Amino acid sequence: MPQPSNIANPTMEELLAAALEAYARKDFAVAATAARKTASFVPASAPAWRIIGYLQLTKPEGRSLQTFARALAALPSDADIRIDIAALYAARGDDRAARILLRRGLALTPAAGALWQNLGLVSRAMDKLSAHGRDAILNPYDAHGWCRLGAAAADSPNPMAALRPLRRALALSPAEPEIQLRLGAALVSLRLWATVKKTALRELALSPLAVTGWHNLALAEIAGERPVAGELALQRALTVRPNFSSALLSAGTFAIDAGELARARLCFERANATAPRFAEAGLNLGLLDLLDGRYSCGWRGFAQRWACRSHAGFRWRPDAPRWLGSTLPSARLVLRAEPEQALGDTIQFARFIPDAASRVGEIVLECESALHRLMSAVPGVSQIVPIGADCGPADLTCGLMDLGQIFAAELTGFTRTAPYLRADAAQVEHWRSLLTDLARPWIGVCWRGNRKFRLDHRRSPGLAAMQSIFQQAEGGFVSLVHERREDEHLPDGVADPMPLITDMADTAALVSALDLVITSDTAVAHLAGALGRPTWILLHEPADWRWFRGRADSPWYPSVRLFRQWRPGDWSQPTAAVIAAMAGFAPTAVAGL
Repeated sequence: MPQPSNIANPTMEELLAAALEAYARKDFAVAATAARKTASFVPASAPAWRIIGYLQLTKPEGRSLQTFARALAALPSDADIRIDIAALYAARGDDRAARILLRRGLALTPAAGALWQNLGLVSRAMDKLSAHGRDAILNPYDAHGWCRLGAAAADSPNPMAALRPLRRALALSPAEPEIQLRLGAALVSLRLWATVKKTALRELALSPLAVTGWHNLALAEIAGERPVAGELALQRALTVRPNFSSALLSAGTFAIDAGELARARLCFERANATAPRFAEAGLNLGLLDLLDGRYSCGWRGFAQRWACRSHAGFRWRPDAPRWLGSTLPSARLVLRAEPEQALGDTIQFARFIPDAASRVGEIVLECESALHRLMSAVPGVSQIVPIGADCGPADLTCGLMDLGQIFAAELTGFTRTAPYLRADAAQVEHWRSLLTDLARPWIGVCWRGNRKFRLDHRRSPGLAAMQSIFQQAEGGFVSLVHERREDEHLPDGVADPMPLITDMADTAALVSALDLVITSDTAVAHLAGALGRPTWILLHEPADWRWFRGRADSPWYPSVRLFRQWRPGDWSQPTAAVIAAMAGFAPTAVAGL
């Protein structure tokens, strides 16, 4: 400690210097004594109160917030004191108080980059983006500031905006691992696989043991249909870091694509053990449990999707608690569409809406516009709104697909089976009148689903693989593919009424007029099954969780028959089985025709 000029009566400057030096060398008792003496001399000494506040952080009394407030009262324009207090608020979970404090500081010193940086850390998505943007502008040579801006943009509605600031950060600090990691993650989320590969190779050139580089390279190779190179890169990532949870997750997904479900489960279990809060691992374990028919534990894992990155942009209504199945006869329940929920998911889980309606007073359903007319006929639906629209006041809210955990907790616990959807009778008769020129049976064929779904090429056989059915099976064929591509040339005699279809209610009427539907695993499969129509589904291997393993039937849809691949990617066996089954199919067996 510096020796005061007058040991009996040191000056305020000498006491403060002694407090700062003692705090720096971790002599906290001396620092506390000197700081308190300083504050007694000069009650408006902000540095003294700040030192006392730091010393109180480890005390159980929790008085540091009040002490920092005294420091701020002495020096309101000091950005560092505001940041200290904001950090305390954030640690207590009060981000709102932290934001108010930081914004008041910015009103005094709008060019304080540190305040903008910390405001970004405690702000919501769009405010976070704005705050980090101001910080980056005020500190243009701070690589980490640009990195923070890129990370905020990656979680915004326009994730493509993350690339420019992350590349700026990388230019400022080419060897910084965090920036490499953020840029690679942004490119992976955007599925810019060529750039992912180039960036990963650049990272590996700088650091051959960069586990994120090997992992991103593996993802790019697998996406480019180079599975051998992808698996080799994954093995190298796991050699460098055997418990790298993201690589274990990717290895499990790769194993599923190869049909090796036991190996996939081991990978997911290792990832889950390594990072217990790794929601993606828990979700995938849940999906494997559902696939195996273990519904009680499968739904629990399925519920972890809410914590996954795919659901990061979803916001629950703060005014409406989550519904878990309780009986509240006067409550207004909003059933919400979920991120990545497709038309088939909505149709599949709509079976539970009447059950939910029996426990609450009113149900508002949020769903895709293409389903509004069809879903309006589901018993119990009081109102239908577009996704994201204001539906008015709500007492309770629930994700539509969470109804499975409530009403089908066990595989044998279905309270309602198909058919649970119904087409307009007049429309059905209209379609029957248009099909009279075709030979019977009338067979609807759907060889693919939504082209925007990234794995549709695996789950759908495509038109070429269905040619043998058109050529060898007897009947009149009707295309059920929406927005047929120019290169999808229908064989002679195959009717294509889909240009007349405006929504899924129209499709339901057409399907109800047919004798049989042959389809890949897409929305048409769920629609036909929910209508109770004879439906044959061609399934890839391994199939999606809702079709189980090895079964030829479906508890979800009693009128469905399943034709499975024997080997991943090989459609010859299921199409041959369909042709053989057609020999015993007769339209007279279909009631009502």
